[in-house]
Amino acid sequence: MEPLRLIFENLPEVLSIPEDLQHRKVEVIFWPLETILSNVQDDILSFFGCISDFPDREPQGEQALRLGFE
Repeated sequence: MEPLRLIFENLPEVLSIPEDLQHRKVEVIFWPLETILSNVQDDILSFFGCISDFPDREPQGEQALRLGFE
Protein backbone atom coordinates (compact mmCIF):
# COMPACT_ATOMS: atom_id res chain seq x y z
CA MET A 1 0.00 0.00 0.00
CA GLU A 2 1.39 3.37 -1.03
CA PRO A 3 0.83 6.45 1.13
CA LEU A 4 -2.02 8.68 0.08
CA ARG A 5 -1.36 12.41 -0.12
CA LEU A 6 -4.19 14.75 -0.98
CA ILE A 7 -3.92 18.51 -1.43
CA PHE A 8 -7.19 20.43 -1.38
CA GLU A 9 -7.59 23.98 -2.69
CA ASN A 10 -10.77 24.22 -0.60
CA LEU A 11 -10.98 21.60 2.17
CA PRO A 12 -14.51 20.17 2.55
CA GLU A 13 -16.14 19.78 5.96
CA VAL A 14 -16.15 15.97 5.63
CA LEU A 15 -13.48 13.77 4.03
CA SER A 16 -14.16 10.40 2.43
CA ILE A 17 -11.75 7.69 3.56
CA PRO A 18 -10.75 5.11 0.92
CA GLU A 19 -12.02 1.60 1.77
CA ASP A 20 -8.54 0.07 1.89
CA LEU A 21 -7.58 2.53 4.67
CA GLN A 22 -10.70 2.12 6.77
CA HIS A 23 -10.38 0.20 10.06
CA ARG A 24 -6.57 0.40 9.95
CA LYS A 25 -3.99 2.21 12.02
CA VAL A 26 -3.18 5.42 10.09
CA GLU A 27 -1.73 8.85 10.74
CA VAL A 28 -3.67 11.92 9.63
CA ILE A 29 -1.96 15.32 9.52
CA PHE A 30 -3.71 18.57 8.67
CA TRP A 31 -1.05 21.07 7.64
CA PRO A 32 -2.12 24.43 6.15
CA LEU A 33 0.02 25.03 3.05
CA GLU A 34 -0.33 28.81 3.13
CA THR A 35 1.89 28.89 6.22
CA ILE A 36 4.59 26.74 4.61
CA LEU A 37 4.64 28.67 1.33
CA SER A 38 4.78 32.08 2.98
CA ASN A 39 7.65 30.97 5.26
CA VAL A 40 9.66 29.69 2.28
CA GLN A 41 9.12 32.94 0.39
CA ASP A 42 10.15 35.01 3.42
CA ASP A 43 13.31 32.90 3.86
CA ILE A 44 14.33 33.35 0.22
CA LEU A 45 13.72 37.10 0.32
CA SER A 46 15.79 37.43 3.49
CA PHE A 47 18.85 36.11 1.61
CA PHE A 48 18.46 38.43 -1.38
CA GLY A 49 21.40 40.82 -1.43
CA CYS A 50 22.59 39.78 2.02
CA ILE A 51 26.33 39.96 1.16
CA SER A 52 26.48 43.39 -0.42
CA ASP A 53 29.91 44.16 1.09
CA PHE A 54 31.53 40.77 0.44
CA PRO A 55 35.31 41.30 0.04
CA ASP A 56 37.08 40.60 -3.25
CA ARG A 57 39.02 37.33 -3.46
CA GLU A 58 42.77 37.34 -3.59
CA PRO A 59 44.36 35.92 -6.78
CA GLN A 60 44.27 32.11 -6.70
CA GLY A 61 47.21 31.47 -9.05
CA GLU A 62 47.18 29.61 -12.33
CA GLN A 63 44.65 26.85 -12.98
CA ALA A 64 46.24 23.42 -12.65
CA LEU A 65 46.35 21.23 -15.75
CA ARG A 66 44.43 17.99 -15.40
CA LEU A 67 44.53 14.92 -17.58
CA GLY A 68 41.75 14.94 -20.12
CA PHE A 69 40.97 18.63 -19.62
CA GLU A 70 42.78 21.00 -21.95
